[in-house]
Amino acid sequence: MITRSLVASWLLGMAAPIVAQITVGVLPAPGILCADTQVELPYDVVGTFNAGNVFTAELSDVNGSFASPTVLGSVISTASGTITCVFPAGLSGNGFQLRVNSSDPLEIGIPTAGLLMEAPNAGVSSVASVCGNSIQAFPFLNGSPDMGGTWSIHMGIGVWMFDDQFAGMADGEVLRYVVTSTNGCTDTALVFVNTTIPPVAGANTSISVCSSDAPFSMYQALGGSPDAGGTWTDPGGAPQPPTFTPGLSLPGCYTYTVAGIAPCPNASSALCVNVSPVANAGNNATLSWCLSSGALDLFAQLGGTPSTGGTWTDDSATGALSGSTFNPAGVPSGTYVFTYTVGSGACPATSASVTVNHSGVCLVPPQYPYPVE
Repeated sequence: MITRSLVASWLLGMAAPIVAQITVGVLPAPGILCADTQVELPYDVVGTFNAGNVFTAELSDVNGSFASPTVLGSVISTASGTITCVFPAGLSGNGFQLRVNSSDPLEIGIPTAGLLMEAPNAGVSSVASVCGNSIQAFPFLNGSPDMGGTWSIHMGIGVWMFDDQFAGMADGEVLRYVVTSTNGCTDTALVFVNTTIPPVAGANTSISVCSSDAPFSMYQALGGSPDAGGTWTDPGGAPQPPTFTPGLSLPGCYTYTVAGIAPCPNASSALCVNVSPVANAGNNATLSWCLSSGALDLFAQLGGTPSTGGTWTDDSATGALSGSTFNPAGVPSGTYVFTYTVGSGACPATSASVTVNHSGVCLVPPQYPYPVE
């Protein structure tokens, strides 16, 4: 027989309410969570929950403490389901726990075991202003990005070269940097590229001019294809008009500067001008010279103020010319012509001739006047 006490105990057990219980279901990637991502978190409930009840998902700190939990998301429901959860960025470690709590009745869910939270860091998206059409992108990322990520062109026509190097960039292109953790968690940052055309000052050039040349545009004397509108400074650094006047302007190196638009620096090129003085061969001369007078210095016979450093030619092919000296020994009497030619750098060469009327023995050297009564 069943005693009255046993029946009463059975009846009391049947009437006792079922205790509410909340557990976190199987995660999409068991035991691994990625920071800064959205996950549909499954949860299972046992018991009865009232209309208007709110299930709230909470994340502990890295040590598993819920003293100051992070709310990931919530849903109004009375049954098992999923909660859309957004995990915050920057959290990493292997001691995190999850739980789901209810509001009506108030019930604290059973926390999960320790979870691994991975937070790869690609840095913070930024704007890069570059000079020209190439870029090394990594230094432009803000924050503290992890090394070893993958770069690609997110939008544009540029060309990826290697690592974080890109070429052929146009203004407004977007680069993408992705860092992936060991377990497949990813983080992405973008670099928005603004390009500026660099100034061109041309190529360094050296020229030689004659002091008698006409004034000329220094811009047109530069090598390459310089931008117009730059400014000139003379060899001492003082402002210089764009025209060089041989014989008046200082010889030396002049600097042409084209202003750059930030972040492009100014472009500098140099035009070095060497100015040669006008050559002077002197004036033509004619003289008589005797065999007995010995060697003749032809240079001394030229009229005017001839420049030194020229060369002599034996126009009459006497074979008796050495440098500027004519030695009449062995040369038959006759008229002989010798030409002096001198040039000075960029200046045209000029010439003057010495005509020698050569004869035999003279009683009075030809360089002296005949005595008169």
